[in-house]
Amino acid sequence: MKALLLADRLVRIGAAGDPAAVPASVWKALVKDAKSFTAYTHQWNRPEFQALRSFCMASTDTLQEEELALSMGWSCFTADGTGESKGTVCLNNSHNL
Repeated sequence: MKALLLADRLVRIGAAGDPAAVPASVWKALVKDAKSFTAYTHQWNRPEFQALRSFCMASTDTLQEEELALSMGWSCFTADGTGESKGTVCLNNSHNL
């Protein structure tokens, strides 16, 4: 069964909050038919939210956090802004590069 509300749409998961507030199984069901989706969580380092790793990026604030998240198997979105990130750099901080 298609999640018709989000079918063939571009979806930003957790646009008004952290995706960890909703069980991963709910998000997976909602975006399975989406055209594309993006999701970031600050809860990446908590054991109970590791299921989010399959569709969320770890939102990290420092290079040290990014290194830890990468070692845990997450892809990263960082707000460090130093230009040394191994992940995706937050565009809000890209003027610092």
